[in-house]
Amino acid sequence: MATRKRRPAAANAPSRAFFEELHAKGHQPMLEKASGTLRFDLVGGPQVEHWYLTIAHGNVVVSQRKSRADVVVTVDGRLLDRIVTGTANAMAAFLRGAMRVEGDFALLIAFQRLFGGPPETCATRTTDEADHSERTPR
Repeated sequence: MATRKRRPAAANAPSRAFFEELHAKGHQPMLEKASGTLRFDLVGGPQVEHWYLTIAHGNVVVSQRKSRADVVVTVDGRLLDRIVTGTANAMAAFLRGAMRVEGDFALLIAFQRLFGGPPETCATRTTDEADHSERTPR
């Protein structure tokens, strides 16, 4: 019997942390109107890594099994790391063909709201603060 090779602990660390946090929290208020199953197949390493999510009215259970799901997302693990940290956009990745989606696209749209937003940059803060100070009455 062949032994299963595991990815190094550092591989896909942001994605792993994202899925583990979802499992630990259990309930996601933003998904209260959603129910179904999602499977993320992370490629780009020595082996495909699977994350399987069951959502029932906001209650989320996460495992690493490879089972049939309502929506299957195949994506490079490094790209998913960037998506969950907010440095890449899931919809843009899908539109440019960097992420393959099969199944219930509406469920994925509901789920993608959990991905991190873009990090705030110093340039954005400075511009916003400058705009705000110019509009503040004296």
